[in-house]
Amino acid sequence: MVGLIALTALVRRQRASASPLIDFALFRNARFTAGVVAALVASAALIGVELVFGQRLQLVLGLSPLEAELMIMPIPFVSPLAGR
Repeated sequence: MVGLIALTALVRRQRASASPLIDFALFRNARFTAGVVAALVASAALIGVELVFGQRLQLVLGLSPLEAELMIMPIPFVSPLAGR
């Protein structure tokens, strides 16, 4: 609920601003909007994979949280290269 209120306040403030940080007119372009949605879905999926993988490393394989994190660490560093 707090996030929705903050998002609404951000949108209202940016629309009223003389020099907004975000030009919401860009979202009228279907390709731009599809790209933003695809990036959000991919980010959410990556976060989910990291969460499940971390749980598996700790609960199934018996690694400590530090060991599990060190095993997962390469994923965020390599993920930007996956889109190329």
